[in-house]
Amino acid sequence: MSAWIGLAGVVAGALIALLSQHLLRLLAVRDRENDLLLEQLATVLALEEDFRNRVWLEREELSDDAVAGWDLAASLLAAARLRILCPDGDLIMALDSLKEAGKELAMSRTFAPQDKQRIQAAWEAHRSALDQFVDVSSRMMRRGQTSRRRRSLPPWREPQRD
Repeated sequence: MSAWIGLAGVVAGALIALLSQHLLRLLAVRDRENDLLLEQLATVLALEEDFRNRVWLEREELSDDAVAGWDLAASLLAAARLRILCPDGDLIMALDSLKEAGKELAMSRTFAPQDKQRIQAAWEAHRSALDQFVDVSSRMMRRGQTSRRRRSLPPWREPQRD
């Protein structure tokens, strides 16, 4: 009889050890996802601020080709990584808004450099979109939002199912 009790104790101990290892592995994965997410949020923010600085240099006629040196590929890569890591509906909308405001700022600067009102409006819209992106990102990180806890996307962003 005592052999069965001993065997049950060994099995229970082994199950506790396995469960603990599994939980630790899950926590490590979650921490890694949070680190990757924070890194991509910061990269997008830094690249957009760099873009604004380069546009400002050209607006103030301190440089002729500052925007040409901006790293568009890094910006697109960071945005793609962000979409993969955390397809949060609010974050994707803020990111899309930021990208559209950036396109408008670049277009107004390139195609209508004399239209100061259009450039100023695009400048302000980009700042507003950037602030919105920071706000959504900050709230998401405070909530501990990771790809494991995905909120549903808006209907136009839902993946198509066959």
